[in-house]
Amino acid sequence: MNIKKIMNSVLENWPVKVICFIAAVLVFFYHELSTLSSRSYMVPVKILENGELTLSSEADESRHVKVTVRSKRENLADITEGDFNAFLDMNRVKEAGRIAVDINVVPDSKVMLIDPLEITYSPRTLYVPVEKYISRYVPVKPSVTGSAAYGYEMVNYSIEPDVVLIEGPESAVNAVESISTENVSLTGASRDVVAVSSLLHTSSRIEIPSSENFKVVLYVRPVGTSRTIKNVPVTYKNIPETLFVSNQEESVDITVEGSMLSLDKLSPSDFICTADLADLEKEGTHVLRLVVSGPKDIDVIKVSREELSVILSSSDSEETILLPEEIIVEDSKSIEKTEKTEKTEKIEKSEKIENAEIIHEDAAAIKEEAGN
Repeated sequence: MNIKKIMNSVLENWPVKVICFIAAVLVFFYHELSTLSSRSYMVPVKILENGELTLSSEADESRHVKVTVRSKRENLADITEGDFNAFLDMNRVKEAGRIAVDINVVPDSKVMLIDPLEITYSPRTLYVPVEKYISRYVPVKPSVTGSAAYGYEMVNYSIEPDVVLIEGPESAVNAVESISTENVSLTGASRDVVAVSSLLHTSSRIEIPSSENFKVVLYVRPVGTSRTIKNVPVTYKNIPETLFVSNQEESVDITVEGSMLSLDKLSPSDFICTADLADLEKEGTHVLRLVVSGPKDIDVIKVSREELSVILSSSDSEETILLPEEIIVEDSKSIEKTEKTEKTEKIEKSEKIENAEIIHEDAAAIKEEAGN
């Protein structure tokens, strides 16, 4: 009987009671929500590749999503941006182009334990350029710093292995011509430089699956150059016993090639330029080929003259050959002799005139006495 009364009292005006209950629940939740604090976080959006398509190299790499969390103030103090993982799932993308891709935000497990908790984020979709994800091998080149020692230079290099596999968006991968190593110093080197180096990877859109090191060898050699050695004297050998060379002293200029260090030390005395008279037997003028020899590590590439006219004379027909200084002395003597001769002639002429005048005066005096 009591149960019947209870049921009747519950069901009496039940619509009003249901409405009141719902209103009470809403008031409770409204009160709870009105006492919650909120905080927003800017979370970077990552890309989950599907191995076939990826974001274009032209896509903005600094994309973020705004995540807003509502909870009690004491709960928000322990939440950071790192507690959220936002990503674009490329597995749902089937073709290249400008595609709308949904953003997924996954909170850390410690955040999910917070109660009460409300999480919202925006934007929920991003329009991004998508292209093929490809891979290819590109050459590896050394990044060299500094200069070799004086007189030396780097002539070549080798890297082992000399190629590396790169992956990424098609446009970005095709734009890569080579990948450089970390810096290898050449400073002050006078011999080959051997180093082990890793790759210098600067593009965030390019992936290098391999993490191996590379053996770099810089080949250093002496700097090759040329130089002209002037006034190398000509020497005569095998002169016939009955003859002698009438030429003045002769010399030639020699252009040579070799290492800079070797050429810096050269002088005319390091070379021998000879004219061989072994086949000559008669006096006169003969044209002989000159032969030049020098240090073994030096190459002679040019001689100012390859042949020389040699004058041979016999001892019987030996003539005095005056050097330029002797010629000047002889000329001075001739001039002095000529001046003395002219002076003597003038004196003799003057004396003759004086004698003639004296004779003329004597004749006039004798004539005058005869008239008297």
